[in-house]
Order: sequence, then structure tokens, then C-alpha cells
Amino acid sequence: MVSIRKIERLTGLDLLPPLDRVALKEAVASELWPRNWCSMNQRVRRERRQESPMRPVARITTIFLALVALAQFLRLVLRVEVTAGGVSIPLWVSALAWVFTGGLSIMLWRENTR
Repeated sequence: MVSIRKIERLTGLDLLPPLDRVALKEAVASELWPRNWCSMNQRVRRERRQESPMRPVARITTIFLALVALAQFLRLVLRVEVTAGGVSIPLWVSALAWVFTGGLSIMLWRENTR
């Protein structure tokens, strides 16, 4: 097994700079060395949320899918008969479409607001 110090001797590079007590305390206290990774992940998520709001195409798609899901739900509640090419479309098709488009809308919204 090769150690980092052996690589430093072979390459002449300083991969691990020496840290005295004061420098080590400063590194631990700084944001470069987080005390727990959860707080760093929360900070990164917060920064991403502020930097990249929901893109317009994703927002329009989310709204469109939500409206389609709402239309399918209203067809189920109001029991509207739909005929396409002389064939009556059953209500269970609208139930599937409602679940599918509603689920896609929610997933897209959640993905873009993280």
C-alpha cells in the first residue's frame, strides 16, 4: 500500500501541508471543514434554491400537467361522458390519467423547488 507521504517524496509535491495546532483549529472552525455534513448539505441546498429558481419551461409544464389532472378529476366527479370516434371512453381511463398527470406534476414541482 502506498502512503500519501511516499507519493510526496516521489513526486516532490506537498499534498498534505503541515498544520500546527493553531492552523488545525482554524481549519476545523472554518467552513472548509464542516463540523457535521448535514449542516453543509443544508447550506448547499439553500444556496442552490436561491441560485436556481424553477425554470420557466418546468413551471409551464408543471402548470399544464396540473390543469390536465384537474380536468380528469372533474370528469370523474361530474361523470362527463366522452366519445371519441364513436367510441365511449370509460371513466377508469380518466382515473388513470388523473393519477398519472397529477403525479408527474407533483414530482416535477418537487424536483425543481429543491
